Amino acid sequence: MSVPCFATTAPGLEPFLERELRELGFEGLSRGPSGVAFEADRLGFMRACLSLRTAHRVLRTLGTADASSPEALYASVRRLVDWPAMAPPDKTLAVYATARDSVFRDARLAGLTVKDAVVDAVRDALGARPSVDTKDPDLLLRVGVKGRHAVVSLDGAGKDSLHARGYRRDAGEAPLRETLA
Repeated sequence: MSVPCFATTAPGLEPFLERELRELGFEGLSRGPSGVAFEADRLGFMRACLSLRTAHRVLRTLGTADASSPEALYASVRRLVDWPAMAPPDKTLAVYATARDSVFRDARLAGLTVKDAVVDAVRDALGARPSVDTKDPDLLLRVGVKGRHAVVSLDGAGKDSLHARGYRRDAGEAPLRETLA
């Protein structure tokens, strides 16, 4: 089953990222500011994370939530997906949020609200909750709040963007990102 995904890139590189996605066989492409939306199943999402050279991040949309208030966001996110299966107590998670034109004057409140909804849903179902680890989480969620709506996504790149794929141990003072080289 295909779900909406979004690959981010540096401004101006969207046409190159779109071409990469097309060459990899992805469908439903739609270029936007700083990225390209596409459709992918779970394996396609992982293939995009491994294969894209110009993408900074690959986000898999988990769903949209009501963000008309912190309480509405909390309730909506709690029932968004099967959180106990996605974020069991033996895993760690982190939530990063952005907010624009919304009731969330500080995006950190939106992130905290989503984190609370996830860990409370897991705790209520399993009796224990996942821990928060902002340095090296097993599950990284990105939340984009715009107006009264929030998009909750799974970040396939992890804590660092895809340019830091782990093969370079020593970097110069100002290395060029591999996604821009």
